[in-house]
Amino acid sequence: KTHETRSEGSLSDISLTSMLNSALDVLKHYSPTTVALVGSSIGAGLMPFLADRAANLGVKVAGAFGVSAVPPGALAAFIYQQLNQDARRRFNEGDSVEIKSPTLDEPFTLNRSQIADLPRFEYAALMDRIDESGVRLLVGAKDPLSTWPFNITLAAALGSTPDCVTVLNDEGHEISYSAMESELRGWIARL
Repeated sequence: KTHETRSEGSLSDISLTSMLNSALDVLKHYSPTTVALVGSSIGAGLMPFLADRAANLGVKVAGAFGVSAVPPGALAAFIYQQLNQDARRRFNEGDSVEIKSPTLDEPFTLNRSQIADLPRFEYAALMDRIDESGVRLLVGAKDPLSTWPFNITLAAALGSTPDCVTVLNDEGHEISYSAMESELRGWIARL
């Protein structure tokens, strides 16, 4: 709970806005002139919004490296797919629901207020903030949450093309470091 983070990493105590604000707090604290964004899962899905806010702070974003990106729209679809009609009604009225993710060991509890900000996170309204060559996205072919279409949409939101997306055939949502290492090293070298 310092300038570096506002949560302990539990999905039960965060929202997209709080994640974005935590990242902005880090930028404000260190006051860099140029940054390279690296994010995974929901954090990778938020990179266009962070790039936009960083530019508004006068910070140049040299590149973005995303792993197993879960854009806000995909997150909403994932949550609502798990709710039957009664659970959806209770959730929309403010009750918490238990969500099971194939990428987490344990289910987590989610409250409607935590995703009330989802409509604010639409990629179409964002401006290009990163040079196309500075964008690299990795997705596991076996990933149940981060798909090729989601990554193509994210690439476009970051001002890039489908060429920046690499599908790793033997990987799922938890991409191994060994699979990431050469991609990450090459991306850093190009920046």
